Amino acid sequence: MFSPPDDVHGYADKSISHEMVTEIFLDFANRTRHVESETYLKTLRTRCSSMDSTFRASGKAVLTDANRQKSKELKGGILSVINEENEIVIVAVQRFCQTRANAKITELLEGLKRHHDALGVTPPEMIIADNCCQVRSAVKAVFPQTDACLDVWHFIARYDDSSFHSHARNLN
Repeated sequence: MFSPPDDVHGYADKSISHEMVTEIFLDFANRTRHVESETYLKTLRTRCSSMDSTFRASGKAVLTDANRQKSKELKGGILSVINEENEIVIVAVQRFCQTRANAKITELLEGLKRHHDALGVTPPEMIIADNCCQVRSAVKAVFPQTDACLDVWHFIARYDDSSFHSHARNLN
């Protein structure tokens, strides 16, 4: 990939740019790490999954074109599942999720089920989500034996909110 400094078909004595470093790294990764990564991803399994959707953050993403014009093209969100080792097991980004509908969650979970079936491992025992009420029906449809639970942060937020309102009622 490297060329003599005066090679007009190479770098032609240009200074190294971010684009050049990116090009070299992507070429290296495509030639050497693609099969390794694919093999590794096929081994990932989960006993306790954490499911997350990032609809709010994705709306803040701005794309800049060659003319430096900015636009917000990303509508919707990204669904992802990580395992107890903090490894990303599955991400729904191939088709950017336009809604938070259970159909998209079910589609993601069906992919996770196919993944577990292909590995010949048991399904997750538990799936933790930031909105377990919405996720629970999708989890039960795909993994009937799997528990769906609210994550700790949102559990504390709900508890805190309910105890605040209860305390406020007692003051009146």
